[in-house]
Amino acid sequence: MYQKKEFLFSEALGVCRVEDVVKLTRDKGESILYYELRSVENRSKVSYIPVDHHEVVLRDLIDKEKAESIKEDKNFKNLSPLNKYEVEFVLSDEIKEELEREEARKNFKIARRLSA
Repeated sequence: MYQKKEFLFSEALGVCRVEDVVKLTRDKGESILYYELRSVENRSKVSYIPVDHHEVVLRDLIDKEKAESIKEDKNFKNLSPLNKYEVEFVLSDEIKEELEREEARKNFKIARRLSA
């Protein structure tokens, strides 16, 4: 099971961050756990995917070594835009920057509450 704030790859959204794991209730009153995934490339895109029995492929991000290998391969240009973005994301400092932005947002909310 993926955890909140973890990065992963979704075949539908590409590089995503688990914003939350939420319980949503179906018509029959049955609660189901869902990942709330937000696209890193386009933060306005959000998707809710069941934690269990999902049909969308979710996987860990590739590691830096694999990303370097893929980027050096002559077929890199033939990858889908989502896969290219994953390679670029892993090779850049975007993971670190995204975590720093999240920390800044959290600190801003705390400061606002304290000053109210």
